[in-house]
Amino acid sequence: FIAETNIYSLPGEAASSVTESGEIELMNAYPNPTNTDIQIPYRMNSANRNATLILVNINGQEVMRLPVENKSGQLLVPTGNLPAGQYIYYLQNNGYKTAAKKFVVR
Repeated sequence: FIAETNIYSLPGEAASSVTESGEIELMNAYPNPTNTDIQIPYRMNSANRNATLILVNINGQEVMRLPVENKSGQLLVPTGNLPAGQYIYYLQNNGYKTAAKKFVVR
């Protein structure tokens, strides 16, 4: 039995911390997996308006930034120009970010 271990690192700067529960909530994207646009539900308290949704590919390369201006709702993320693969997304605001989630484009 031979095990192989690969170690990867993501480029860029780490956010200073992850937001506490209740400040910014990012829900699971749907439909997942997708071959069309994807919906990402979110909720923020009033102090966290004007956040940014950041989307990175599995190699850690940022592929999209979308402004998030409302306290709650759903973001429609166009995936038609994205190659098939796994993508990681999170919300960032004033140096804070949510825990990352992922979806798959077929």
